[in-house]
Amino acid sequence: MDAKLDLQRTVEVDLAGRTALVTGAASGIGRACARRLAAAGAKALVVDRDADGVRRVADEVGGSARVVDLTDLDAVDELDGALDVVVNNAGFQHVAPSPTCARRRRRSSPARRS
Repeated sequence: MDAKLDLQRTVEVDLAGRTALVTGAASGIGRACARRLAAAGAKALVVDRDADGVRRVADEVGGSARVVDLTDLDAVDELDGALDVVVNNAGFQHVAPSPTCARRRRRSSPARRS
């Protein structure tokens, strides 16, 4: 058996009659997942807070779009729960300096060395 990974091989799956929810589906990985699931026959429910993007992807894959900010838990509760596949691709990023790094910067700043 060849130990190399065959990156060109595709797994064929029949998802006809299944519903797949994809979060973060307006672009990138989420869009690619929605496209692949729809190609496999799933009804794609694409979710994103980017209204234009998610509608564009839903049109592209023949699915349904839901504009939802997943940090709003009440809005999440309103999503359809009758799902067969969930791709939890959406991410929330909080960018801020680490308190440890901030302390180091203050200690090494030129104003403190005098």
